[in-house]
Amino acid sequence: MPCIERQALVPYSPQAMFDLVANVERYPQFLPWCASSRVLVQRDDGIDASLQVRFKGVQQQFSTRNYHQSPSHISMQLLDGPFERLEGAWHFDALGTAAGSGLDDRYAKSDSEVVLEGTKVKLRLDYQMKSGLLAKLFSPAFDMIAAQMMDAFLTRADQCFGKLSK
Repeated sequence: MPCIERQALVPYSPQAMFDLVANVERYPQFLPWCASSRVLVQRDDGIDASLQVRFKGVQQQFSTRNYHQSPSHISMQLLDGPFERLEGAWHFDALGTAAGSGLDDRYAKSDSEVVLEGTKVKLRLDYQMKSGLLAKLFSPAFDMIAAQMMDAFLTRADQCFGKLSK
C-alpha cells in the first residue's frame, strides 16, 4: 500500500496553514488536478467533503471525513471513492519562541540569536486502490497527485501570505 510522507518548514503561523488546508472549497483555485470540491456536511469536529479529481484524462470522485483540531491537526478517512483505503493527516507544529504569532513577527530576537518563526507542516497519506480497470487507470494519477500535494499547498501559502524576501 502506497504511503506518502512529506514535511516542510514555512514562515507562516500554524493557524494560517491550518486554515489554508481546511478550506476545501478553494482547492480548485490552486490544485490543477482538482476539478471541483464541496463540503457535504459541516460538523463541530470537522467536515465531510467531496473532491472530483481530473488528471491526464482520468476523472474520479471521492469523499472523506475530515476531523479538525485547530490549529494543529487535520485527519481524514475515506467515505467513498475508488480506494480500498484512504487515510491521511496534516500536522502543523509551531516553531520558535513566539509560536502562533502570525505573519508580522517572523523573527524574534533572543540573546542576540535570530529565531525563525513559523510552522513545521507534515503530510501523511496512506492509500490502496480498489481492484479493477478504473483503479488501474487512476492509481498512477493519484500516485502523482499525492507526491505533488505538499508543493501545491506551499506554493498557495506563498501566494496568499507573501513570500519572505531573501
